[in-house]
Amino acid sequence: MDLDYSQLLCFDPDFKLVYEQDNRFLYLDSNNANWFRTNNTGQIILEYFKEGSKSVKSFSKEFSAIYPYSEDTALNVFTKFFLDAIKNGILINPAKGKSISEYPLYKYPAMIWLHLLGECNLKCSYCYSESGPKNNFHLEKEDIISFLSKIPQDFRKDLVISGGEPMLYKDIVTICKDLFELGFKITLITNGTVRHDLYVEIVDYIETIQISFDGSNKEIHDRLRGTGNFEKTIKGLHMAQKIGFKGIVVSFVPTKLNYKDLPNLPTLLEKCEVSAIHISELFYSGRATHGDDELHVEYEEMKGVIDTFISEVTKINRNIEYYRRLHKPKATEFQIRQYLQVSMPETYGRSPWNMNAKTKYRVKNIDCGLGRGTISINYDGSIYPCSKLHFKELSLGNINDEITEILIESEKLARLASVDDADSECYNCNVKYFCSGGCVATGYSRGCTDLKLKNPCCNILKNSIFRDMLTL
Repeated sequence: MDLDYSQLLCFDPDFKLVYEQDNRFLYLDSNNANWFRTNNTGQIILEYFKEGSKSVKSFSKEFSAIYPYSEDTALNVFTKFFLDAIKNGILINPAKGKSISEYPLYKYPAMIWLHLLGECNLKCSYCYSESGPKNNFHLEKEDIISFLSKIPQDFRKDLVISGGEPMLYKDIVTICKDLFELGFKITLITNGTVRHDLYVEIVDYIETIQISFDGSNKEIHDRLRGTGNFEKTIKGLHMAQKIGFKGIVVSFVPTKLNYKDLPNLPTLLEKCEVSAIHISELFYSGRATHGDDELHVEYEEMKGVIDTFISEVTKINRNIEYYRRLHKPKATEFQIRQYLQVSMPETYGRSPWNMNAKTKYRVKNIDCGLGRGTISINYDGSIYPCSKLHFKELSLGNINDEITEILIESEKLARLASVDDADSECYNCNVKYFCSGGCVATGYSRGCTDLKLKNPCCNILKNSIFRDMLTL
């Protein structure tokens, strides 16, 4: 983008100064999900353009009359600032006006969760779906294909296969193949302990395999998942690596019994070609509602652990880059920099890989995506707005219903959770489009069942958003 020095610019009055400290000035256009950060010099420039429509050329002339800079030097020094200010909308061409951000519209869900069956060979105490060896619910393959094939081809996006334990599903190879041929991008979530022999039969259909670990050693992992399961999971991870899944993700759910072990996980995974570590959150649904006080970790307790964990991941990534540069001379720069990634809930804080995309890219959202952006099909055929919101009162219908009926119900529910609803406690918040009200499932599982109330993690989310704006 080239800068037209003669173009008239003016300050967009919708931007309000919301923070001023330590040579940092933060402006927020809350209705347009936009923000701009600058320093004292940038603040002086913005004040100049508040006086009316002026050009960069006229600014440099007046600036050079006050400060020991020539006009050309002033133009060279401040060109990047002006380009950033124009790009981010705080300086606008008065003849063209400002561009207005619109929130994403979903004709069909961009992500679908598919819980194939309730049966699982394990019985984890924090399972949100009550899965276990005696849960005999399962979906019929024909019903799954019939329902999902009604989604137009262009709208078939991400699909997550879960359970129970999906590798126990009688038609797991066939259903993966059929869904792949329908055009879905598939993630398979497994505990990694069973039917490793079938990995080779599904690898061509799976974009990412996600394997659950509850600890970096058998003492911790097996305490939560049962004796002998750590070795089985390690075997499953090595098999996934050997066969060559496109993406391998390890997930970890922090509880009182294992959260301090999280920083040890990166070292365990360093040589396993793992793409990412996903830190999930304990949700109070299913079996996790029985004895949750024994399992729940407060966010404050997690902070120091997360900081140490991020430090360990950073070290591992340096090792990965060093090894690839030394031993893989034909690797491209992109391949060399395919580091171990991290994803985690916003409530746990931020990492270099986990910045709030809605804040970074100025994405306007009026809700967390429940119902609109995602739906979840349970193993009994019931359909819900989110994989973590399998509550009867939130049911959208059944897999045998027409998908148009499901979408009507999901839209009704999404409107109730919208931060643009005049009755929402978030309605007047100046960062509502950046957090979109937070994760409804987090609030709901903690007793906040009125979708119009503030999320219990509101202050944590708000602080993290402003922290991002001041550091990105």
